[in-house]
Amino acid sequence: MTLQRKFSLVVFASAIIVALIVGFFGYFQLKNNIVEGLNTQVSSIAQGESKTISEWVHWKTSAINSLSHHFKEHDFTTAALLQTETSGDFDLAYMGTTDGEMIQSHDSSLPSGYDPRSRPWYDLALNADSVMFTAPYIDAITQKMVITAAQKVINDNGIRGVVGADIPLDSIIEGVLSIKMLANSRVFLTNNEGLIIAHPNDKFVLKKMNATLGYGLDTVTNSNGKLVSIESTQGEVLVTGMAIPDTDWVICFQLDKTTAMAPLQKLLTYLIIAMIFAALITSFAMALVSRKLLGGIHQVNTVLAEMNNGQGDLTARIPETSKDEIGDLARHFNGFLYTLAGIVTEIKTLSANLNLLAQDSHRLTSQSSHDLSVQLDEVTAVATAVGQMSTATHEIAANAENTANASKEAFQNSQLGSKQVIKSKD
Repeated sequence: MTLQRKFSLVVFASAIIVALIVGFFGYFQLKNNIVEGLNTQVSSIAQGESKTISEWVHWKTSAINSLSHHFKEHDFTTAALLQTETSGDFDLAYMGTTDGEMIQSHDSSLPSGYDPRSRPWYDLALNADSVMFTAPYIDAITQKMVITAAQKVINDNGIRGVVGADIPLDSIIEGVLSIKMLANSRVFLTNNEGLIIAHPNDKFVLKKMNATLGYGLDTVTNSNGKLVSIESTQGEVLVTGMAIPDTDWVICFQLDKTTAMAPLQKLLTYLIIAMIFAALITSFAMALVSRKLLGGIHQVNTVLAEMNNGQGDLTARIPETSKDEIGDLARHFNGFLYTLAGIVTEIKTLSANLNLLAQDSHRLTSQSSHDLSVQLDEVTAVATAVGQMSTATHEIAANAENTANASKEAFQNSQLGSKQVIKSKD
């Protein structure tokens, strides 16, 4: 792999890393902005709707409270009940006395033997000092969801009974369900026990959140007004909620996380495309720059390759076109070639002189070889003569030895003859 390609790869990798870092911070910054924007939107809607419901409750409470105060000193009359029904926009206003009598603003069918003192709303108000509201329920006659507001009537003589009114929740439900946010989002109303009062899905109404949505009211209330991500029966969602003042109700928001974060996913796609495009453009630009910057190195490499192949031209020089490290490299390399050319020239001269010396040495060696050959012939002749003299000497020595033996034998015979002469004299 060439240095230029390595440089391009490093630039490409650096561009990718920088793009990833920028994209990372951009991604989370946008995510925070989206979440903050949604939190602001939800908070604004929740505050507006809470204010509307709170004022609605205050209006109903004032009407019941006025009726209770009226009956402290006045007789229980249908006219007073009817006026309260009209002013408070109730379905029905009524008074349950301590004697068990049930007085209504208008005729409404009641079960035989109906005793208001046994009803939940009566006991609820009897044990409290303010207007109390029952949990939502479906009215048996109208088949609408209603709640009952009740307050005890008490004067100096003691408790006279409990006034109450049936309040339809149509306007509240319509108001909650009319809130439109993101696609697949839900805005619903519950009480503080997690009982759903209003929900876009009618099948969830008057059922507990845990059973229908997969999470409880505590998850909503613990969010502190900020969207939190949880798993629900509808998948991963963002939920939060706000308690409505002067009530036991909570307005809840459930946003589909995929829909809410769709701009983020779109941005992520754009960031990836832009990141790759920017990295490619940067790499291409840097490739052109690196080709120019590394041109001197390429020329050095070419010259060295030719030298390695035995075809190097030591007179070749690299253009010194820049004053940077590449230019310094070219200047130093040219200086090296100049020095090397001088060394090679000197070596060439020394080689020629050595060749002359070698020729003289060869001539002397040839002459010495001839002289040695002559001397060898002479030595050989001397050796031959010496050999012949050695043979003659051996023959002389043998003859001398035979003479000595004959002389010895003559001496012995002489002595033997002398002895024989002596013996013969005797």
